[in-house]
Amino acid sequence: MRLGVVMENRFICKAIIIAAIAAILLFSGCLGGERNAEKVTATLIIDFNGSEGTIKPGNKTVWQEIDEQWRIIESNENGGRTVWIFRNVSNISNVFELIQRAAQIGNFTLDVHYYLGMGYFIEAIAGVENERPGRGWQYWVNDEYAGKACDQWYLENGDVVQWKFAEASW
Repeated sequence: MRLGVVMENRFICKAIIIAAIAAILLFSGCLGGERNAEKVTATLIIDFNGSEGTIKPGNKTVWQEIDEQWRIIESNENGGRTVWIFRNVSNISNVFELIQRAAQIGNFTLDVHYYLGMGYFIEAIAGVENERPGRGWQYWVNDEYAGKACDQWYLENGDVVQWKFAEASW
């Protein structure tokens, strides 16, 4: 009789430990639990910072959706600095979805790498690749340096995300 009670207690302890580990993983996002996955509208700025972009190099180029069509509404000489702005991109939830949508709108390539346990990192935008060591693609949200994978930063309505080809901050 005593052996049955001991075995039952061990089973209960194991079940509690497994449930606790699963809860920790779920709330940390490791099991794919989405946090703040509501769809929002945000603006994206891509600053090539001295590197050439493939669309209107040396210009500040602005895209905006008008009558359900994305169009370039402004393209001005920018002192040789290529900057792309995608105004009010909607139906996205995180920085990764935002830049993916901009790549579709602007018809440019986006090279990404997924790091297990961390998330998606941008390796190249429009053919401009990260340098090792040196400059690379980094992003800020509302002027705050992100410092984490772009699929891990969830956005709020009206956020402004800036991707910049800059000296490595890592």
